[in-house]
Amino acid sequence: MNKLDNNLLSIICILIGMSIFSIQDVLIRILSDDVSTLQILFTRSIVGSLLLIAYLKIQNIKINFSTSYPLLTVFRGIIFLFGFALFYVGLANLSFAICTSLFFTAPFFVTILSKVFLGESIGIRRWLTVIFGFLGVLIIADPFSSELNYYMVFPILCALCYAGAMIIIKVTSDKDNVYAQTFHFYLTAMILCPISAMIGSLFNLHDPSNEVTDFIFRSWSYNFDITLLMLILVGLTAVIAFVFTISAYRLGKPYIVAPFEYILLVWAVIYGRIIWGETISLQSWVGIVIIVTGGIYIFYRERVNEQILATDQTIR
Repeated sequence: MNKLDNNLLSIICILIGMSIFSIQDVLIRILSDDVSTLQILFTRSIVGSLLLIAYLKIQNIKINFSTSYPLLTVFRGIIFLFGFALFYVGLANLSFAICTSLFFTAPFFVTILSKVFLGESIGIRRWLTVIFGFLGVLIIADPFSSELNYYMVFPILCALCYAGAMIIIKVTSDKDNVYAQTFHFYLTAMILCPISAMIGSLFNLHDPSNEVTDFIFRSWSYNFDITLLMLILVGLTAVIAFVFTISAYRLGKPYIVAPFEYILLVWAVIYGRIIWGETISLQSWVGIVIIVTGGIYIFYRERVNEQILATDQTIR
């Protein structure tokens, strides 16, 4: 297969993968009315780890989940888990498209952290692009408005946590394979989610009147009903999307694949409108366009400078 065919196939794979991730986000938002975010992450990890092992068996890929960087791996798992817990809380309380677009500030944070922790050379154009991108965040959040929604901070913090995790992966990927890194995240969630739930119960952290603590610390239950099916589907969609996105980055050049991840935002707009009747203001649209433009330009500059930072891994 020639390079053109590989790149075309990689684009198809990333479009499918991101589209499936958007279905996962829809399921999580629906579940957020009744199910704890800790239970969602725990169940997703149980299902995901089992399916990941099954996939490796079917593909005859040697299963090796050991790590050469135990401390960094634990820290990465913690910030990844914390970040996506924040994202799911934001997803439950923000417009679907707004929450998703704010998460796409991740390439800006990756650029900043790459300079701070890896000493990467970042030119003036990318620094200006980072500033430009965060201007888009300010336009969306409108901090001087009397209707400021503090939940907008949650997907931004998730993007920061994600960027931190990607910097760690940049360090550990020379010895730890992508399947091991994914399993480590699942394992972290399987351990920390029930512990966090028990701490919440012990110290009575669940407050039904507070949307954040209610979503995080509400009690767990597993019944053979539609909720259990949806929880399983969250794990199933996560693994299927993971396989497609990893395949995309293996087949095509990162700078070709990465911009197509923004299909996730297109689906967020569509699902938000069709399922929840959400509309987006002109001001928010301007902010979204700025964030997307900034992200794509960073991918382009990495290609020009032959660097692989923000485009090194899938955004999800």
